[in-house]
Amino acid sequence: MRLHLSKTLLQRIPGLSRLFHGYETWILVDIPIILGAFLLALLLRSITANVDLLTGALFSFAIVLAFLVANVAFGIYRRYWSYASVSDAVALMGASTLATTVVLAGALLLQPRPVPVSTVLMGGFFALSGQLVARYRRRMFSGTRWALRNSLARLISDGTPTLILGAGESGQSLAHHLQMTGAGAGYRLLGFLDDDPNKVGKIIHGLPVLGRCDQVQELVEQHQVELVVIAIHNIPKSRFRQLVDRCMETQARIRILPDPLASIQVRVDAPWLREVAVTDLVGRTPHHIPKEPIQAMLQGRTVLVTGACGSIGSELARQILDAAPARLILLDNNESGMHELVLELGNHLRENQASQLVPVIGDVTLRPQIERLFQTEQPDIVFHAAAYKHVSWMERHPLQAIRVNVLGTHILHSACLRYGTERFVLVSTDKAVDPTSIMGATKRLCELLVLTFTQDGAPDADGARPQAAGCRSAVVRFGNVLGSRGSVIPTFERQIEQGGPVTITDPRMRRFFMSLDEAASLVLVAATLTQGGDVFMLEMGEEVRIVDLANRMIRLRGLRPQVDVPIICVGKGPGEKLSEILLGVWERSSPTDQPGIFRVHTHGAMDPDLMREGLAQLEAYLATYDEEAVVAFLWDFLSRLNGVPVAGALQGEPNGQQ
Repeated sequence: MRLHLSKTLLQRIPGLSRLFHGYETWILVDIPIILGAFLLALLLRSITANVDLLTGALFSFAIVLAFLVANVAFGIYRRYWSYASVSDAVALMGASTLATTVVLAGALLLQPRPVPVSTVLMGGFFALSGQLVARYRRRMFSGTRWALRNSLARLISDGTPTLILGAGESGQSLAHHLQMTGAGAGYRLLGFLDDDPNKVGKIIHGLPVLGRCDQVQELVEQHQVELVVIAIHNIPKSRFRQLVDRCMETQARIRILPDPLASIQVRVDAPWLREVAVTDLVGRTPHHIPKEPIQAMLQGRTVLVTGACGSIGSELARQILDAAPARLILLDNNESGMHELVLELGNHLRENQASQLVPVIGDVTLRPQIERLFQTEQPDIVFHAAAYKHVSWMERHPLQAIRVNVLGTHILHSACLRYGTERFVLVSTDKAVDPTSIMGATKRLCELLVLTFTQDGAPDADGARPQAAGCRSAVVRFGNVLGSRGSVIPTFERQIEQGGPVTITDPRMRRFFMSLDEAASLVLVAATLTQGGDVFMLEMGEEVRIVDLANRMIRLRGLRPQVDVPIICVGKGPGEKLSEILLGVWERSSPTDQPGIFRVHTHGAMDPDLMREGLAQLEAYLATYDEEAVVAFLWDFLSRLNGVPVAGALQGEPNGQQ
């Protein structure tokens, strides 16, 4: 009540209220602290010397005013002291030093001297100490409380026994957070592991550094650890996977502390602990692809994306929209998917940008619709991601694979040549290299027809010729995309959630992997690099064994492969390879100006007349709906184009890929 009345009285003094900007509470706390500090200093000095206590007491009021003004000058009353740090303490020390200096100068100038010099110095020190204690009392009390709680928790075995890998800044911050806040109530911190030999055996935040990171299995068993948190950043991807593998050899659950800077850059609501993602375990460190050339190419242009509702197409749409195109045309035959995609993209558009999106429900195989679309929209750049991609399903439905993948590409590319499109990029796959499946064969044929009708201004099967400026066409190859619709990782996740079994085709099967963001960025940067007639691929790192991937995903859920979740082999399906390759027998690669992206040198440009004749015959075969005849012609046509028999033409046996 007294504090409230005093605050009210202070607010009624206009000059002081304006001077201290409404921070009366701390002012009222500081006044008795400063006054008491100098009175205490006077009393102590009076023990050994004669001091005029009345004069000193009156001068103390001037001292109080000097300290308050110095605090205002250093912004002491604008700081939120519940989260005080060292910088706040330094500011308070600066304010007290300034005030003490001013008071000392006044005491020396006034005659007779109102207070001894020693009293000013002692009083300044007492005032600073009192203000620091008043402001840090909550931190001291809460720190003591949480330290006692954590010590008691270790004694009575309360909470999840937890070990932190990494005693650097991230690990120490995590330990401090768990010890000092309610978020750590469910955890019993046992200590750190760190590879720095200078830290091993030391105590950090009251916790011992028990050993090196490679000793995790031994120490988990010794201390009965139930949770291991990996709090290490800026290490090679291979070393990170090695640490995760060692943790997976234990019975403990595994979590990762995200990099705070990465969390800020990606999303502001990133969790402070997360599951180990499959992207942490497969392949390699993603390549950084600069956005500036992509933005310069796309800004203010009309861009068409086919297959816009698919995994690659939708990610392309998101990244293209960030580059502020004049119009973004989204073409797909998936009405529900288009509805969801437009809603998602629309949330990121300002009101005056709504006209940028042009959603079109359609099909790349409908020639009149494609012609009409190019007549009305005149796209400058086309990214062709529409295709059937699942190997097993296309083996069952080869006519649809040929119709959509080959004829759809042919119709779209012809329109690009006819209407003066500047750039065309075909999304291809590693399955197009020495193909053994219908899907791979169709994508290889797509590559060849794009390369054939791009070079030397050759007319395509419809007689379309590139306009004067030419259409720069390119092909992009990459491996499996992490998390893409219907791919192995979402399938494994769903099977694990259902309790298994997790199905794999063959224990020897290996695949390349890349992230969805990286795949889309590669497609976009290929458009900036191409001069026409190029095939690009990304450096894909090492192949990953699918059975290892399944084991890791099960283990990271805290489950045991073949015990909690069974893994069964269902056998390799028709057309499937055990191992993919990115370069054919007659191909070689060379680096580009963009690190991690390579240009493939292939014998892709074929006789335009042979290509036109073959496409016409293929379309005629499709009209008969004779699957056997169509498939036989497809393999024969590819063999003639390549000049050698392709793998699928030899009784479906892969070409050295078993």
